[in-house]
Amino acid sequence: MKLWKDSDRGAAQELIGWLLSAMEDRGGWSIDWVNMIAIDELPALSSQPDSLKYLFNQTLREMKNEGKRTIDDFEAMFELSLKGAKASSRSQSTNSWQFFIPINVHIADTLIKTKPRVRILGKVFGFTPLKLVERRLGQSGKQTLRSRSLLRIRTRTKVSEVPSMFLSTSANGSSWHDAWKEVESAFDALRGMIELTFDFFGFKLLSEDQGARCVVPHPLWMIAHQPARDSPEWIHFITDEDSDSKPFELTSKRLIGIQKNAAVLAKKPKDRTTLSLIANCLRLYSQAMDARFPHLSFLGFWQLAEAITNAETFGGKTDKVVARLDWHGARIGLKGSGYRGILGRLAAKRNAIVHRGIHDIRHNDINAIKFACEAALDWLFREHNSLPTIFHIEQYYRLREMSVSDIAAVDVTISRLKKARHKAK
Repeated sequence: MKLWKDSDRGAAQELIGWLLSAMEDRGGWSIDWVNMIAIDELPALSSQPDSLKYLFNQTLREMKNEGKRTIDDFEAMFELSLKGAKASSRSQSTNSWQFFIPINVHIADTLIKTKPRVRILGKVFGFTPLKLVERRLGQSGKQTLRSRSLLRIRTRTKVSEVPSMFLSTSANGSSWHDAWKEVESAFDALRGMIELTFDFFGFKLLSEDQGARCVVPHPLWMIAHQPARDSPEWIHFITDEDSDSKPFELTSKRLIGIQKNAAVLAKKPKDRTTLSLIANCLRLYSQAMDARFPHLSFLGFWQLAEAITNAETFGGKTDKVVARLDWHGARIGLKGSGYRGILGRLAAKRNAIVHRGIHDIRHNDINAIKFACEAALDWLFREHNSLPTIFHIEQYYRLREMSVSDIAAVDVTISRLKKARHKAK
């Protein structure tokens, strides 16, 4: 197994030599900047993911014990450790985990009786009343939910009131953390879908308010439960605490809208498809709506704009992001120059935040970038069948930006290439 490119092998060997020489008898290193950077730099130079950083330290300890020192020794021993880790992971038993996520929503009793559910990215989320959650958790969980002081201790959160409704879902994993990783992206996409369904082309008029815009804020805590065990896990999330969040009204009409929109993403999409881009955009949308401070919300929507316009293909240049967003303004019937001038000013504000730390953002700025993102995201939803991959999206943007004569030249060239390939067969 070759872990480092030829151009990095010299540096990797130097790092291995240093870390072996600096290793203490107990198998660790003294805490200083030289050692800490070297420990992180060795795996960062490699082809392996961050999740395997622990194996690099493990391999160094094995090398120290066996008196090995070369990069070739490291790679051979690392490969054996990696095979062992994979075999161990396969042998670990996977368990079914149920997740109960508090959600501040009001649902009419008649709708609750229908057991409303939404399927997105291959996961099903049900709206579950508190009483049913208590029943599923057993006596231990019920006691915690009914004791504010006990709930605050176990969730490490300032819980003032337990909501009457939870989102419930399930996944398999050797631990609640592994199981949650299977659910998390679908949960964020669901929040984004709800936000988009409730607030599509909506705007905020408040001038001094710094609360989040979201309808469904990220929860401060949740419950992970294995049906075979009596005591559940109480999970604390590190996120903005917004005590002013109000319950949203989930009517039958709104539920149907959410279910209809989510049906587009009922299954987990393949990588690099337009549907995978939409799923990522929903996650970014929910994060932008979560942000409590205007400049962070603004940057969240700008990140969404970069994703929608495929900015990674042109280095994220703000003028290019503006040009691609601007087209959607004309497409939806805005007058005159649409929001080209507005987006240009917002691009300058984005650069001021990123490069100079200037946070001069107003709610109207966020309203404008949010509106532009929603117009472009609406287009992605409409075109995902006609333009099924991110490559199709990029080519559409690229060709649309060409002049009529350039398009004609491309058309002629494509016809010529098709004929040449047909003859070659």
